[in-house]
Amino acid sequence: MGNLDLVSPTFDTLRQPIHESSGLTPMSGSPYLVNMDWFCSYLGFNNHRKELIEIFLGYIDNLKIFEIKPTFALIGGSFVSDKSEPKDIDGVIAYTGSEKSDFKGIKEIVNRKNIFLDIRLVPEDTGGIYLTKILCYYHELYSRNRMKGRTSCVLIDISELSYASNK
Repeated sequence: MGNLDLVSPTFDTLRQPIHESSGLTPMSGSPYLVNMDWFCSYLGFNNHRKELIEIFLGYIDNLKIFEIKPTFALIGGSFVSDKSEPKDIDGVIAYTGSEKSDFKGIKEIVNRKNIFLDIRLVPEDTGGIYLTKILCYYHELYSRNRMKGRTSCVLIDISELSYASNK
């Protein structure tokens, strides 16, 4: 994704869709751009959360079996909070495909139920407006909490995670 200004939000920051202390810029609002190290260490603060992260990373890694290249993930819901035992990870993974991609196989993985992941796969190469619309929808969905009002999402560059050996 290039040299983006990544942030390291705290749970106080994540409770706010726009964190005004750093000025009103696209970088000071949800979704917060974070790296995988922050995601794993800050949000993986107990064994339950670490297990969910391992399942999520395994899901990303399994995409390479189908010649699908994940590029980034939008993660929200209770996992991006200080809740000690969220039931799952809610998110969207954008991907690119190629002539070798097994889209029939990927359909099976999408239809397979996983009680620990609520992940949608979105093709990045379908055009900017379609991808933007989908991400706006899921950002809005994942950043609402019936009990606590607005929350935030994080956006993670995952392009180098699972495809390093298959480029």
